[in-house]
Amino acid sequence: MSSLLTFVCPHCEHKFVMEESEIACGIVRHGAINDNPINPHASKEECEKYLKMPNVRGCCKPVKIVKKEDGYIAEVCDYI
Repeated sequence: MSSLLTFVCPHCEHKFVMEESEIACGIVRHGAINDNPINPHASKEECEKYLKMPNVRGCCKPVKIVKKEDGYIAEVCDYI
């Protein structure tokens, strides 16, 4: 069973939660539409479009989840 992890977005400083099993390559977008996570590799243009939607939560910016000795941290990364 996967554990829930809480992060602080390095862009907007709001908290977000995700399951450890959802960490694949480590790149995520801090955002969800109707409680569905945004594609972790969405383009900057897609993310800017999402921000205009009334049902989006989060800043939609790219975040890299990095595993450290004592857990995970969220770091700023660029759109890829």
